[in-house]
Amino acid sequence: MKVRLLLIVALLLSGCAAAPPEIPLSAIDRNAAERHQQAIASLTDWSISGQLALFNRVEDDRDAVYLEWQHTPGEMRLRFYHPLKGTLARLEEDLTGATFFDEEGQPYYGVTAEQLIARIFNFQLPLQLLSEVITGRRPDGAVQLSYQLHDLDGKPYATLNRYLVTTTSEKWQVELSNYQAEQSYLMPHQLELVSPEWRIKLKVSQWKL
Repeated sequence: MKVRLLLIVALLLSGCAAAPPEIPLSAIDRNAAERHQQAIASLTDWSISGQLALFNRVEDDRDAVYLEWQHTPGEMRLRFYHPLKGTLARLEEDLTGATFFDEEGQPYYGVTAEQLIARIFNFQLPLQLLSEVITGRRPDGAVQLSYQLHDLDGKPYATLNRYLVTTTSEKWQVELSNYQAEQSYLMPHQLELVSPEWRIKLKVSQWKL
């Protein structure tokens, strides 16, 4: 997955409608925040398609790729591709382990997808965190939370906008934006994770719930 400058520029410059103002938890109705968390708690089967950009802030390097991601309890499947070149790689994980397939279809095996990516690319891609926060769910240990207020079916919903969370390897600033109604749920269409070493941007073009 080499640098694709035009894709990165499109990902960074693409705009959306003006976002609702950012509001601290102390200034909103906590019921509105819990209403949204309870609504998305049942979302265990989902898939997205979109664009993923990775920025190495230390080495000033960047990569970008199109992405399809299918998630079910105990299993995930990711396909990295280019519209003209087709599939560039696939990454799969289930209860038996993880497999990465390169552009030629050569498989590489590991215990988990995160460990496998770290071994092959020397990069701690926080897939477990991504799979949790992409739906707008509040992860354990999240602090400094801020929200955006929305109205859905005549009820106020407070969606997570920004917070800090620490994994075993990094401390991440998480930002979710461009929430849109998907069926009866408010789902984010843009996600950004920033650590001292990395910046990850994910732009969702389609949700399937």
